[in-house]
Amino acid sequence: MVLAAVVEVGPWAWVALPFWVALYRPKATCPRGQFRTRHDLAAEALAAVRGWFSRPIRLLADGAYFNRSLVGPARDLGMGVVSRLRADARLREARPRKQPKGKRGRKPKHGPWWPRLSTLARQSRAFETVSVRIYRKTVTLRLREVVAWWPPLSCEVKVVIARDPKFTRRGGRPQRVAYLVTTDLGLTAVEVVEAFARRWTIEQMFSVAKHQLGFDSAAGHGRGRTPAREVRKERSVRRHAALCLALVTFVEVWAYQVGRRLRARSFSEKLAAVREETIRQTIFACAPRRRGLREMAGTLAQLFSTATRAA
Repeated sequence: MVLAAVVEVGPWAWVALPFWVALYRPKATCPRGQFRTRHDLAAEALAAVRGWFSRPIRLLADGAYFNRSLVGPARDLGMGVVSRLRADARLREARPRKQPKGKRGRKPKHGPWWPRLSTLARQSRAFETVSVRIYRKTVTLRLREVVAWWPPLSCEVKVVIARDPKFTRRGGRPQRVAYLVTTDLGLTAVEVVEAFARRWTIEQMFSVAKHQLGFDSAAGHGRGRTPAREVRKERSVRRHAALCLALVTFVEVWAYQVGRRLRARSFSEKLAAVREETIRQTIFACAPRRRGLREMAGTLAQLFSTATRAA
């Protein structure tokens, strides 16, 4: 389980900086009474973060984490949650309708059931065409927002239905539809869509850590198809994951401090620049201060960076 801070590094540019790593262990491998689910680990991490940071926090979570076990602790800590809503979710109107006079029985606490989300997505008149900034470009979407009561959470949520106006099926049925949800009722539909789109930077961070830093390559090659584990102890697994993700944060922060020219580049280019600068400074610091030594160190650093990038 990983927590990352999504920060803005330029116009329409966001990066994820991981800062918390927790190891999930299956129940069969845990001692009795020490098993914790992924949601328990996430709730403990959020409680620690709230102790460090008192300003408003908006939590961008995967749809698998949008349930009572995580959303409840997040709301208690004053954190708004933005996530994806499952397509088969059933919602109720947030406020009960006015009952006719003389009707007996207990007054309802909530309103009647809303139609299914797929039915709401087909009601074109309720949508509004807006422009949103997502994935470093401006796109036009059709949005509809609904404030409803979701029984699994026992709280009011704002549901945003996003449609792509360019893709529709026969009969007017939308082909590309996304159901987003948030516990922060003060957010507009555009803010919900733009906030959820920033969650993609977390997926990019995992891809970088796996393919360029060996986040999931803690196993060697054994005989046949069975890998020979190089990381055998739990402590080694924690350190390996923490080191890979800490390097992601270090490279991104270093690139941001260098200047705007490097901020917009890919992570591989930022990593190559870190290697080049490290070699240049190491050679220059260990050698005599002669004329032309800095240029020589720079040349060697560029050659090393090119060789490691090609590898």
